Amino acid sequence: CKYCMEGFRQYLEKNTTPEQRAALGVGDIATFSYRDHLKKAGAPVGDALRGWSGGELKALFQKFQFGSTVAYHKWWRQALDDYAKRHVVVSCNNGTYGFTEIYQPFDYFQAELVSRYARPEYLYEAMGKAAALGKMQVVKMPQRSKMPDPSDVAELKKWETHTRQTIATSYAVGGLCRVPWDCY
Repeated sequence: CKYCMEGFRQYLEKNTTPEQRAALGVGDIATFSYRDHLKKAGAPVGDALRGWSGGELKALFQKFQFGSTVAYHKWWRQALDDYAKRHVVVSCNNGTYGFTEIYQPFDYFQAELVSRYARPEYLYEAMGKAAALGKMQVVKMPQRSKMPDPSDVAELKKWETHTRQTIATSYAVGGLCRVPWDCY
């Protein structure tokens, strides 16, 4: 986006020396566009960009994006509370693994829970990380990629048991489990 390109240019100007920029192929900082740089480098677009190495310049861009995302979350969090004239409780989907500074403005965490991760040790670790931040981790009942055949009573019972174990374990390790999982 236009903001990111200008913001990254300013970030580079502030956080790198002219010699470092020259080594990175930045050229004239006043006219540098990371977007144009990526095009010239033949970088892939969309999700494929994630797998592209991109070198030190990409690492710097990711650091810039992380910082700008943290700043944005702090801004809207404060603006929301100011507008409401009170604290408004908000959550985010952290996937049970996102506990970095980006997630700190949120009051609690929610996450879909893939069935293979609905295990006591995984839930214990996720709930513990949230608690260490003074937050609650909420998970949704174990999701399966494929629903059991309604006529397969044994498989349905197995899934029911796993769901109940997940609910109990979530509570036992200090979190919550939201059932049904797709309820808004």
